Amino acid sequence: MIYFIHKKQTPTQFLWTSEQTGYLHLELHNFNTKKLIKTLTNGTWIVQRIFDVDEINSIVYFIINREASLEIHLYAINYNDEIPTIDRITQESGCHVVHCFNQTYQYYHIQQGLLQTIEQFHLVKPELCSILNRNNDTLYCTLYKPDKEQGIYQTTYPALVSIYGGTHLQRYENDIYRVYVVLCLDNRGSANRGVVFESSIKHDMGHLELDDQLDGVLHLIKQDITDEIRVGIYGWSYGG
Repeated sequence: MIYFIHKKQTPTQFLWTSEQTGYLHLELHNFNTKKLIKTLTNGTWIVQRIFDVDEINSIVYFIINREASLEIHLYAINYNDEIPTIDRITQESGCHVVHCFNQTYQYYHIQQGLLQTIEQFHLVKPELCSILNRNNDTLYCTLYKPDKEQGIYQTTYPALVSIYGGTHLQRYENDIYRVYVVLCLDNRGSANRGVVFESSIKHDMGHLELDDQLDGVLHLIKQDITDEIRVGIYGWSYGG
């Protein structure tokens, strides 16, 4: 990512994102010399997007997952401060969607409340969990269990592993949750976890990803959620 900062007609500085620390972070560079002026952000999280830059007040707005890889928030930082500090704009936990700013960089937090609750639709609330794989890496996954009121009550259930493996986006049909446990796991190589985690599959695609998915299934078996006989797997796009 790059953004050129203009004073009058020609750019004098530019914002750049670098992965030299192992995580994607913001840097301020001199346009003419191309040398680094200062590093603006650091930590074990990544800058997902430079959203906008208020050049009058020297503020850059950006999207990061600082709190957790499962959350997305809007932050701001003054890139001319001697010791820049980042300010969190969106306060509530979760994933926030930022659309646009007006010309004065005012922002509005729209929260009209829930018009209909999830219980009214009889949807299964997913469980967000994490496991350790055979390499001792923390893997995040989403687990959908059958609705005991809508489905058939059992002590263990047949399991279905849904794989994409490339990004965090997953979509399902609701009806399948009445009978099956559905596991969605972000294996090594998936996004927003830093260079080491994401590049672990370089020159070896399709190997470590499957190992991680298998470790997810073994976790379900150890938890007596499913058994080793009744496990299915399907994928699409990269996961196919």
